[in-house]
Amino acid sequence: MFCPKCGAEYRSGFTTCADCGVALVADPPESPTPEDPGDFVEVFSSSNQGEIAFVKSLLEEEGILYIAQGETAGKMLFGVTRVSFLVPETKREEAIEILNLLL
Repeated sequence: MFCPKCGAEYRSGFTTCADCGVALVADPPESPTPEDPGDFVEVFSSSNQGEIAFVKSLLEEEGILYIAQGETAGKMLFGVTRVSFLVPETKREEAIEILNLLL
């Protein structure tokens, strides 16, 4: 089973993504094809769960594609881990500007 939003893979028996809260599907999601995001660069990292949730909501609200690297594996294995937020290089300045204003 796969999350159609973040692509996380789950064992049989799970029905909802723990990170995204959406229903799982049988097939993995396809990579975004309408627009090639290019290279991803890190714009923020934290181990504070409040900051992580806030940054996710900011980037989602602005429609900025992101990868929360380390989030899923860290939660499952250790409970708390450092999460790095990566955005397409073309959105780097916009993401940094938003995060600097609100963090």
